Amino acid sequence: MTPSLLVVASLPLLGIAGISYHQQLALESSILVGMVRTFLQLGVLGAILHPIFTWGLEPHYGWAVVVGYVFLFMSVVAATEACGRSKYSFAELWEMVLGVIWLTMAIMGAFAFGVIIKPDPLWAPQYVIPISGMLLGNCVNAIALIINAATTNLKEGVTEMELYQSFGATPQEASARLIKEAIRVGAMPALNGMAVIGLVSIPGMMTGQILAGNPPMQAAKYQILITLLIANMTFGLLLGLAGLIRYLAFDPATQILTTERFVERPKQQTPLWRRLREGVRGNGLCCWVLRRDGPTNHSATPKGSIPSTRSWESLPLTESLTNTGATSYGNVPPTGNNIQLTTIQRLDEFENSTTSQNKNHEQDGSPPPSTTNDLLLEAIHLTKTLEQENDIDSQRVLFDRFSFQIHASSMVLVSGPSGSGKSQLLRMLAGLTTMTAGTLRLRERTLEQHLSTHKVSHWRRKVRYVGQQKIELLGTPKEFLHQIAELQSWRKSRQMARKRRQRQQRGGGGGGWGLLRRLAASPAVISRDVDNHENRHSLPKDEESAAASYYRLAVEGMPEYQELLQSTTYLIQQWGLEASALDTKWKVLSGGEAQRVHVAIAIASRPRILLLDEATSALDLDTKLRVETSIQQAAVTYGMGILWITHDQEQMKRLTAT
Repeated sequence: MTPSLLVVASLPLLGIAGISYHQQLALESSILVGMVRTFLQLGVLGAILHPIFTWGLEPHYGWAVVVGYVFLFMSVVAATEACGRSKYSFAELWEMVLGVIWLTMAIMGAFAFGVIIKPDPLWAPQYVIPISGMLLGNCVNAIALIINAATTNLKEGVTEMELYQSFGATPQEASARLIKEAIRVGAMPALNGMAVIGLVSIPGMMTGQILAGNPPMQAAKYQILITLLIANMTFGLLLGLAGLIRYLAFDPATQILTTERFVERPKQQTPLWRRLREGVRGNGLCCWVLRRDGPTNHSATPKGSIPSTRSWESLPLTESLTNTGATSYGNVPPTGNNIQLTTIQRLDEFENSTTSQNKNHEQDGSPPPSTTNDLLLEAIHLTKTLEQENDIDSQRVLFDRFSFQIHASSMVLVSGPSGSGKSQLLRMLAGLTTMTAGTLRLRERTLEQHLSTHKVSHWRRKVRYVGQQKIELLGTPKEFLHQIAELQSWRKSRQMARKRRQRQQRGGGGGGWGLLRRLAASPAVISRDVDNHENRHSLPKDEESAAASYYRLAVEGMPEYQELLQSTTYLIQQWGLEASALDTKWKVLSGGEAQRVHVAIAIASRPRILLLDEATSALDLDTKLRVETSIQQAAVTYGMGILWITHDQEQMKRLTAT
């Protein structure tokens, strides 16, 4: 092949460039630049490979030349090119991709050249360099696709992941659909190529073998080997990158989303040579460390204190007092941002039935449960600050040293102006965002204890957050019910419940009462008729005590799918929806319909604490009354504590007057 023949081969393309210029297609510049780059880059490659092939055969240092070229030049260029095509980027992207490429290349190289091909010597450059080039060249597109799909899905799917987390999902479970979709997108080119190979076109390596005079069958065997190696390396890269990107999307200690690290790229792309220079100079090749700049660890700041290294926005701070009222309405003093908590205790209305129940316990000799309100959740000196957008050295204080308690079968109403931090407060209680300082205690265990044992999903399983945004999940509510019923923390709860029942059967009633004393909400019998309004609709009346119901929940564990489905269906029917709403796509449901289904699922999942953030804002008055009554009775029946944000003054009057 002479240079003159190459010039002749380029003439038709030059003619196309002329047509583009005449038709004002604005493609002639790209065509000419591409032609020049093709000649220069392949010419330089041929000039570089000639001495490398010669040096690579040296017995003493040949392996270093070949390995160095593959890992320090080819892999670096491939990583740099693959990292520049995604919509979102992050600080560790280049090092992460290069590290995964190195690891996958080392494994596939050892397998291909040490087990399958077995060249002599093992690092023979005429085998290692061309095959490595084909592997990297075919994987660059897959790498770029999965980086773009994974970062985009995680960045724009925060609402979906937090919804699953609010029901007790682990990071892997919360992001499962988004990561699976990204892997499928990255694998599509390789799968499509394997499906049409040999039917639509003859692959490059097979063509080269045939042109070199090898038999077609021998060329086909080599092409099959290369295709399998490309597929293996592609899927290895996809799985490795997907796992690392998901790891970076969550704080490892708190399992809170940290997708703010994914930053959208500017629309103007940086040239390859500049990205390559900045990547090597700014990040280095041998010092790859995943820098974690996620949320502050709860244990890093002393309880009740806040960092003093930053300046503070001047706000009138008020330290709230802990609400200790047991049987009467009470208010917690507002925070500096005017968040007001109104506590409603209703258990004092059952004193007569409590006395009769205690007499029954005296007759059978079993120890009666405590007659005081049981404390479910306690917040001690909570502090939350936010960095100012225009000044990273100053912070805005949402609330400072804020303390309150939530008792069983009680409701706490949260009010205050928009932007005062009400939603942040509920998200903190649910473990979905960090607190600057303070302590959260759910019965005997604190949130810090859950974090130290990496079981924050168990906290979220017991503390249910219901936001005001419309759910925009794929699929139907019934599919969502099935998914949450099979969450790891839910299955673990049912396994522990089975063990409790077995211990109770072996040990008689004594062990059961020991558990009851720790878990029971109240000995009060649920006998009050809450249907005192013509527009209110209540759940079936239950003669079971709140203590016994709480004990029953501990013995039964989280509900199975069928029970969850039945409870949710019953509630939405009480609130004016048909059972067929659970088979309707989430995106088809209206805002009010989706809100009712969400609240019903939250109640049916039997949390210890129910956090409602404007959970009835999209409902009409009659439906609001129905939902309010059901929530009130669920709190009494199951010994549930409720924290409810509302801006509806009429709703606050109704709830406080109940």
